[in-house]
Amino acid sequence: MPRASRRGFTLVETLVAIVVAGIIMAYAFPKVRTTLIKSNLRSARSAVLSTLQQAKVRAVNENRTMAVKLNTTTGALWIEGSPRKVALSGSTADTVGPMQNLTTSYQATIANTSPTSLAFDHRGMLTPLGTSQQTVKVSNGSFSDSVMINGYGGITK
Repeated sequence: MPRASRRGFTLVETLVAIVVAGIIMAYAFPKVRTTLIKSNLRSARSAVLSTLQQAKVRAVNENRTMAVKLNTTTGALWIEGSPRKVALSGSTADTVGPMQNLTTSYQATIANTSPTSLAFDHRGMLTPLGTSQQTVKVSNGSFSDSVMINGYGGITK
């Protein structure tokens, strides 16, 4: 059979292509995985940042204290406003907005243990007055990131 009329790939050529593709994927997989972990961590940090900013804005707009509650065990965070707008027995605060779970959404945890609550007063300042800079640290395996809140209510990455 003349060589010019032959079509397709031989078995050896196909196997070589598969082996080369496998080597490239084995090299790239750890880098892709690390990139995904860091991306989830940045998303978790952004969720913490937006929750803190929302609490600060609501404290000023509603003229009452808003506290961001941090649950280091479950990775959840939520906002509570006090005093309550409607009096109910057994509770002194309203839960404002949805609860976010960083572990479920981003496979990240809240790493700091103290304080477990950050409160903003009606002026948007961290309360009690004189509170020093606080840091909320989120982590995912060996990677971590943080959000800082100064005593005047300034929130930074």
